[in-house]
Formats: sequence, structure tokens, C-alpha cells
Amino acid sequence: FFFSSRRRHTRCREVSWARRCVQETDLDKYPNDWSLTFGLIHMVTIRPIFTIGLIMILYPVLIGRGRILLNVLGHHVFNPLGKLTYGTYLIHVLILSLIHI
Repeated sequence: FFFSSRRRHTRCREVSWARRCVQETDLDKYPNDWSLTFGLIHMVTIRPIFTIGLIMILYPVLIGRGRILLNVLGHHVFNPLGKLTYGTYLIHVLILSLIHI
């Protein structure tokens, strides 16, 4: 069952789709720097690695054990940056709509 021709055909189709996707996206930007293998590995692993890293940062704060991280992120130095980015978030749609009209 595992080595049936239909299973191999599906697997080959998935690999060829991924190869085509890498060739059309990432490798067009860096054709001399990235190999096809590295491009495939990057596409498959970048989102899970980012998600695991984000969970490792936020989970202790959410369960109440990340006191040091909570103090660092809640420091008064970050207040102007937070207000600036929130203000940018509020007006960016207006700016984009004015540019594209």
C-alpha cells in the first residue's frame, strides 16, 4: 500500500509543485545564492520555526511565569514606540486609499 504507484505519483506531484513554487518565488530574487534544495527547506521550515519561537516567548507571559519578559516589554521606554506604531496602524489605510485613488 505504501509503495503503490498512485502514492508515488501523488508524492512526485507534490514535490514538483513545491519545486515550481520555489522557482517562481524565492529563487527568482536570489538565483545565484540559493539552491533548489535550500529553497525547499526554507519554504517548509520557516513558518513552523517562527511559530515555535513566538510560542516560546509568549507562553510564559500568558501563564504568569514570564515576569522578566513582562517587565521588559512593559517598560515605559516602549510607550512612545507603541503609540507611534498604533497611530501608524490607524492612518495607513487612509494614506493607502489616497495614493491609489
